[in-house]
Amino acid sequence: MARLAEYADFLKDRKGARLREFLTQYFGDTPEKRTRFGRVIEDALRSGKAFVLLDGLDEVPDVGMRIRIAHEIETFATNLESDNRVVFTSRIVGLS
Repeated sequence: MARLAEYADFLKDRKGARLREFLTQYFGDTPEKRTRFGRVIEDALRSGKAFVLLDGLDEVPDVGMRIRIAHEIETFATNLESDNRVVFTSRIVGLS
C-alpha cells in the first residue's frame, strides 16, 4: 500500500514524476532495498500480476495537487498492462 500524501511530497521535489516511478521507489528504507523492491514492482506490473493499493487521496491537503494526483491515477490505471488491478481510497468527508 502506498500513501498518496507521500506521492504528493514526492512530486514537490520531482515535478514531472509519474506514479509508476514513485511506486518503484516507494518501498524500502535504503537505496539498495528501494532498487530491489522497485524491480519486483516493475516485474509485477509488466507481467500483469500487480495489485496496487493507493491510500488516502483525501489526505493530500492541496486541492490542485489532489486533482493532479487523481488524473495521474487515471492515466496510470488506463495504461497498465492487462490483469493488473488498482484500488485507491478516499474518505468523502476528507474532500472539500
